[in-house]
Amino acid sequence: MKYKRNYLKTFIIINLLFVLVCSNTAYASNSTVNKSWPQGPKVDAESAIIMEASTGTILYSKNIDEKRYPASITKIMTTLLAAENSSLNETVTFTQDCFYNMEYQATHIGATVGEKLTMEQCLYAVMLASANEVSNAVAIHVAGSVSNFTTMMNERAKEFGATNTHFNNPNGLHEADHYTTAHDMALIMQAAMKNQNFRMVTGTKRYQIQPTNKCKEIRYLSNHHQMINPTSAPKYGYEYAIGGKTGYTSDAGNTLVTVAKKDGIELICVVLKGKSSYVQNNVYTDTISLFDFFFENYSVYNIGDNNSVPTIKEDKLFTRFNSFFNSNEAPIRLNGKNTVVIPNTKKLEDVVQTVSYYNDVTIDPNASTIIGKITYTLDDVTVGENDIIYDTTKTVPRLETETKVVEKNGTTSSLTDIFKLSNKATKKTVLVLLGIVVVIIIGLYITLRVLRYKRRKRYYASRRKTHNVTNIYKKYKKS
Repeated sequence: MKYKRNYLKTFIIINLLFVLVCSNTAYASNSTVNKSWPQGPKVDAESAIIMEASTGTILYSKNIDEKRYPASITKIMTTLLAAENSSLNETVTFTQDCFYNMEYQATHIGATVGEKLTMEQCLYAVMLASANEVSNAVAIHVAGSVSNFTTMMNERAKEFGATNTHFNNPNGLHEADHYTTAHDMALIMQAAMKNQNFRMVTGTKRYQIQPTNKCKEIRYLSNHHQMINPTSAPKYGYEYAIGGKTGYTSDAGNTLVTVAKKDGIELICVVLKGKSSYVQNNVYTDTISLFDFFFENYSVYNIGDNNSVPTIKEDKLFTRFNSFFNSNEAPIRLNGKNTVVIPNTKKLEDVVQTVSYYNDVTIDPNASTIIGKITYTLDDVTVGENDIIYDTTKTVPRLETETKVVEKNGTTSSLTDIFKLSNKATKKTVLVLLGIVVVIIIGLYITLRVLRYKRRKRYYASRRKTHNVTNIYKKYKKS
């Protein structure tokens, strides 16, 4: 019996340790990025992220770098590329290739071979109705083929920093080698929301496609995202939602990307491999609970407008007493708003600012070039970044640097040479000014001499007059 009791105790201890390890693991993968910050709610989806849009700061993460199938949220990248590489009034013609490899019951708008739609109509069909054949048509129109377009998708994803993503098609229909991560999709959505046409389309509730050459009826499109357009599930309506995309396949489960804005804070939420039932779709409840928590507990500050931000003492170009970067004509400036996002429990004065400059930068003589960046950190977490831009179209300052400049004729010179040219012009101006100053001084000297001569002349004249009067008085007295 004694041995049995010992075995039982050992078994209980092992199970308790197992539970503790599992709970710690779950906590580590389902939390904010810093344990001293307000902790977010628990979510049911297997991967989830909250990112602040203007700074890219990750406020919440759960398995954000694990590869998942995206399903139709793939269409975010498809729509963005189409918006970047075409105009809204271009005509898209549907060919047989647009319907290749389409799954049975895949979502569509009933387009047919030979039908013509404008690119604007196509983008609404892709984002609102999640039309798979339209996604293919857009891809073929932009790149000549679906395979060429997917190459563009993968290259663009890498430019956004989405290094754990690989697209095999423009619509998100399941393929084993078609995957992404929650982090990558947040980066892609962050970039997409900077495009005004994309932003307009993704936030639209309803849209009508007028009759075409193949369809004589109006097509009524309704945004599938229930937080934006809560037609079939009113309980998920979210007044601050301004964009997003839904997705579902049996392999991917429910996927959802949402952007919401409240009190100047714009947040991006991505949940992958979500669960759903006839009663509840947890990708929506997860997203709403995350939004509510972080809108309540975090704030965004504009560094340029806030006097509480500490000065960057190690860099003379970046102090609050220097207005060099506030001018629209300044050749060196910051890229857009200088913002940070921090918990409401933290002080803005605790934010640490660091300036770094890039080596071996090639300056584009016809455009602006990123030459460095400012990084803001709090508790060793990056809470904001801003690029330092050198714009050759503005007035060139007199700075000493050996950064190479590629000129129009193909030759290269350094910025030092350019500044020397500027200095030569400055020297000529200085010499002219010095000449004017010398002339003025000589003129003043001559004028003073003339005035002094006249004053002395008047003085001696008065003395002589006085002397003559005195002599007359003496003669009168004697007489």
